[in-house]
Amino acid sequence: MPTDETSKKPARKETTPAKSIPLAEGGINTSKECSAVLSAMTRDVLVGAITPQVCNAGTNTIGKQLKLKEMEIKYGQGHGDDRVLMLT
Repeated sequence: MPTDETSKKPARKETTPAKSIPLAEGGINTSKECSAVLSAMTRDVLVGAITPQVCNAGTNTIGKQLKLKEMEIKYGQGHGDDRVLMLT
């Protein structure tokens, strides 16, 4: 393992920037964007850019958003893109 010559401690690995964060910050409006974010989060975990816990939280959030959209389509009032699901 490489070491830092001044302190004799193991050198820190350079972390790869997370690719999923810029994708998610741009918003997720289509299934293609959703798939891209999920794929990027998987890649980010594998390269150590994000923790598995962060990936799990993001994946769970996307799952809940998809479930909400499904319920909106099934039970929502209105037509087309104007359907609204009343929660109370």
